[in-house]
Amino acid sequence: MRKAWQQAVSVFVIYLLMAQIVVGSFPVFAETNNHEQPTLTVTLTTDGEPYIDGDIASSPVTIQATTTTTDSASLQVETSNDKGNTWTVFDTLTPLVLTDAGDYHIWFRIIGQSAISKHVIRIAVPKPSLLSAGNSIIYVDPTATVGNNDGTSWDNAFQDLQSALHSAQSGQQIWIAEGIYTPTRKMDVTDSRSVAFRMRNGVAIYGGFKGDEETLAQRDLHTYKTILSGALPSGENAYHVFYHRYDPDVSVLNETAILDGVTITGGLANKGTHMYGGGMYNSDGNNPLLRNVTFTGNKAQGDGGGYGGAMYNTRGSSPILTNVIFSGNEAYLGGAIYNASSSPRLSGVIFDGNKATGYGGAIYNGGTSSPSLTNIKLNSNEAVYGGGIYNGNVSNPILTEVEFNRNKATQHGGGMYNYASSPTLTTVTFNENEATFYGGALYNDASSPNLLEITFSENKAMYGGGMFNTSSNSSPLLKNVLFNKNQASQLGGGMLNVNYSIPSLTNVTFDRNNAINGGGMHNTNSSPILTTVTFSENKAGYGGGLYLMMVSVIQV
Repeated sequence: MRKAWQQAVSVFVIYLLMAQIVVGSFPVFAETNNHEQPTLTVTLTTDGEPYIDGDIASSPVTIQATTTTTDSASLQVETSNDKGNTWTVFDTLTPLVLTDAGDYHIWFRIIGQSAISKHVIRIAVPKPSLLSAGNSIIYVDPTATVGNNDGTSWDNAFQDLQSALHSAQSGQQIWIAEGIYTPTRKMDVTDSRSVAFRMRNGVAIYGGFKGDEETLAQRDLHTYKTILSGALPSGENAYHVFYHRYDPDVSVLNETAILDGVTITGGLANKGTHMYGGGMYNSDGNNPLLRNVTFTGNKAQGDGGGYGGAMYNTRGSSPILTNVIFSGNEAYLGGAIYNASSSPRLSGVIFDGNKATGYGGAIYNGGTSSPSLTNIKLNSNEAVYGGGIYNGNVSNPILTEVEFNRNKATQHGGGMYNYASSPTLTTVTFNENEATFYGGALYNDASSPNLLEITFSENKAMYGGGMFNTSSNSSPLLKNVLFNKNQASQLGGGMLNVNYSIPSLTNVTFDRNNAINGGGMHNTNSSPILTTVTFSENKAGYGGGLYLMMVSVIQV
């Protein structure tokens, strides 16, 4: 890769501040005992040209370190490739040549001195290719062993996805044949698990091909599975299968970056800063478009817990997800998805069997996240709090035509847990969800959700089989809502209101719910507002339809 090179170089000074501009080299000055100033100069080149620190090279990068002083024989140089954690003596007579793809952090200093010359070298996957903007399709097939492997046809397909991504230009598509593909590009050359794929704007990635198709319509996603896996050949697991963070050399992803027809699996985010988003990590406004994608068997773990087993979105990252499946993913917060100040758009998405060891079995929304969920199914997800969804810290998602089925919380909020959040729910059903203690379907603490055309059916908990409301700041609005056959082993089969909560109910029916006290509704220090509310065939030891306790007032 050749280009016109210009380089401004930082100058490092010990004792005496100096400034100098050079091209292709980096000087470090140090004062000797006789007050001379020996200079350490680090020169980087690639393909015969000066290498700009941090740029992407497709050829090996050569690094030469030299010292200049009348007493240079007494000076030694040492180098570190792990950001200063360990140092080794560097032979200034032999250049260092970096050939493998990845990101390198190479530091130099004169032994005994504190000034450090720091360098970031980035090498892309070298791959000869005949591709150009005129080739609209890049082909990938691991079984293509007889062709040129330049991506120009199925016969000449690349054998790995990483090479195709490196070669792709805006406006091109990548067609991937069935098979298992693992990332090879390292984010940190010292860490073999830091490999990850990265999508590109204007490039559409399609999986599900047999390897002889001529049109997209011919692919069969169910028969020919394209699996993008973090399970590496070494036996280790990559932290992330896809990693999209801020990079000054790469454009922030938008919806022209498309991923369609693949399975993402085997990501294991479980170390240090890599405890977020085992399947895909999105930060700093990266908003790719995903269609017909399955996330399964991804995890986020670590000290203090991992966030977003399958996907982590933070700092304004709001990807678009259509016809996506999240199955069997796990984390501490957000078994499938964790959103922090991010509002992705989901349509036709299924969450099945995901688990959070803390909050949000399927989804965790925090930090003013307000995703939109349309035509969504949450089935058999589990968490300690919020078996299906946890909303906290003023997160106000919008849910339309959503089903919560058989989700479970080992503490509170079998279907959904809201804390200081007020989501809007329209045409939503809660069916057979369960919480061990409070809110079999829905738990509201200092939260006032808007509920329109909602059904709570056969949910159960110890307190508030259908819904539990607590705090004076909990004033949910319910209109055209049915509580049917919900069960509480103690109080409030359909609904339990405590601690000055003030729900407002219009055209609401409580039918065949049961509890020890308050089969339909139980109130303790709470004042619900009831307009056209029907209680029918509810059962309890006390207050089959409605139970009032400790200065509770019903406003009709």
